[in-house]
Amino acid sequence: AAIDELALEHGGSEHGHVTASNGLGSWTPERDEEADNMIKAADRALYRANATGRNKVAAFRPST
Repeated sequence: AAIDELALEHGGSEHGHVTASNGLGSWTPERDEEADNMIKAADRALYRANATGRNKVAAFRPST
C-alpha cells in the first residue's frame, strides 16, 4: 500500500504508476529439502500475485 500511495509515474504500466508484487516461500534446512524448492515456491507465489491483480503479496502454500 505504501508504494501505491507514492503514486510514482510509470508510463509503461497499465496502472500508470509503479506497483509491487511479492511472492513468499519458506525453507527449513533441517527438513532435508533443497533451497531451490523454496525459490521455485516463491516464484509460483509471485506469479499468482501478478495473475490475481498485481500490487500484492502472495505466499506459497504447499498442498497437504
